[in-house]
Amino acid sequence: MARLAESDAAERQIRDLMRDEANSFCADCSAKSPMELNLTMGTFVCRECAIEHRSAKRRVKSLETGSLMYDDAELMAAVGNARANSHWLANWNPREFPEPKPGDASALREFLWLKYEGSWAKPGARNPAEESRDRPGPPPGYDTVRGGPPPPPRRGGYDAYDTYRAPPPPRHSMPPARYESESSSDSDRGKSKSKKSSKKSSKKKKS
Repeated sequence: MARLAESDAAERQIRDLMRDEANSFCADCSAKSPMELNLTMGTFVCRECAIEHRSAKRRVKSLETGSLMYDDAELMAAVGNARANSHWLANWNPREFPEPKPGDASALREFLWLKYEGSWAKPGARNPAEESRDRPGPPPGYDTVRGGPPPPPRRGGYDAYDTYRAPPPPRHSMPPARYESESSSDSDRGKSKSKKSSKKSSKKKKS
């Protein structure tokens, strides 16, 4: 249940990121509505480009069938198509090598090699996705997908993440109020005993 809730929350955030104009097109061939996530590069790509990335041993997940995690959503939010292309296409000249058209597999394969393995990338800079992974994480307890601290757990049952939380154990110790009532009753008993004894002594004196 918790894993399913995490996947659903991550997918919602990733779909929100796709509303950005740069993420609504494939990062490599500009095909509309990309549904694959290139997690090695932090980009949104189409299915044709995803096939080429998988053959190049890059990590790709499908938005429709993949099991998404919070880390995936964080990566895509930190990188995305605009930031990735500003790095990988820093020295690209579209007149010398135009962007491949969807369906042209040979041109696409060559374009991807020049983009990610050739000399188009920004010199001396690291892969933006790797930089995002190396950054220190948020403080403990911070919900990076929803933002802010996580919701407090309930006293029993399932919390907001569908994680079962056992109710707190019963208290075996006596509450302080009970102690106070007992101590007060003991003192009252002592006072009554002292009054009775004083009355008996006074009667003896009179007799």
